[in-house]
Order: sequence, then structure tokens, then C-alpha cells
Amino acid sequence: MRPVVVVASTAARREALVRALGSTDASAEVWSADLADLTRADADDLLVVDGVELARAVASSVGRSARLLVLDDDPAAADRLLDLPVATWGLIPARAPIAQVVAASAAVDAGLVVLPRSMRELPHLAAVAIDGAGELDRLDVDRHGGTSNELAGDESLTRREGEVLELLVQGLSNRRIGAALGISEHTVKFHVASIYGKLRASSRADLVRRALRRGLVAL
Repeated sequence: MRPVVVVASTAARREALVRALGSTDASAEVWSADLADLTRADADDLLVVDGVELARAVASSVGRSARLLVLDDDPAAADRLLDLPVATWGLIPARAPIAQVVAASAAVDAGLVVLPRSMRELPHLAAVAIDGAGELDRLDVDRHGGTSNELAGDESLTRREGEVLELLVQGLSNRRIGAALGISEHTVKFHVASIYGKLRASSRADLVRRALRRGLVAL
């Protein structure tokens, strides 16, 4: 995933988000900025922005190629994001679990629009709705309003691998995945290795991004 820049109105909030995002992937590039620090060069990064009002100001600063994930508790905030002059954007609750933030970041990075469940029927969007439990509900909408659920035949996952993948995306450890599925941690590691290989993923964030692109993550 591209570098992540956290933008928030207070230093404490910026630092908290940077720590949380950085803790999920040691290789991730995550840093913070305030609005005055942003330039159009930051449009190449993924911008995680605290609040819709700040997001609108950020969008004006960085230009049309930007990808924004907005943290805001007001579902109506989505109405104020529809006309943002950016490449793509997402909206999740301000206090969403870090697993949600990571999954939503990967979705926005992949060019998807992340929406509250109440808005997932918008036409002409490829949307990923994230519920309060941190699970993912994929809705790919084509130009005719239909849905697509096609998987690449040569990279299809087994049923068990699909179950493991869903729990991986939620941020569970191998041990917790094993407990949830009633299998050993060693068996989980075997499935995880197979999933990484089939999706050619290099990290958990990359795995989430690839799974979302292929429609492998769903309730």
C-alpha cells in the first residue's frame, strides 16, 4: 500500500492514529501532517483525515489524484463527500476499530469507495460497506446497476481458506483464528501461507487490498 499521511486537527489525535496504523504493519510508511503542511505532492499518498470538514479542506489542497479515507461519526457526512474533487474516498466511523481502518484504507488505496451501509446502493460505484463488527460486505456495482461476484478460477480459495481470509481481514491473530474455527494454530499458518501465495500478497495490507479487488471478502 502507498504511504499513509494522517491529517487531524489536534496533535494528540494525529499521533494516536499514526501509532495505531503503524502497529499493524511494521513495513508501513505512516506519518502525520496538519492542513498547513500539505502540498499537491501529498496527493500521491493515502490520506486518512479526521472529520468531513477537514477532508473538504484537504481535498482543496492536494488535488484530484488524492485518495482520502475520512473518519466521521455522522452518516450524513457522506453527502458532503460526494462532490469532493479527488480520485476516490471512503467514510467510516471516527472511533472505528483499527482493523476497520486498515481494511478501509486498503480498499480506498485499491480505488474503491468505502461507504456506510446505509449508502451502499449508490449507482456507478464499486463500494465496500463496513459494519460495526469490523466485517466487510462487498458490493461491486457495474455501469448497468448489476452486481459482479466473479473470481479468478486459477486462484480460487478453498472454503476453509475463505473463512481464514475473512478473519485475517478483521485483524485476528493466527491463534484467535484457530480458536474461532476450531483448528490448530499450525493449521491456520498453513492456510495463511496458501492464501498469501494464491493472492501473491506481500503483507496483510496488501492481502486485504487484493482480496477486495477480487471480491473474496464478503459477509
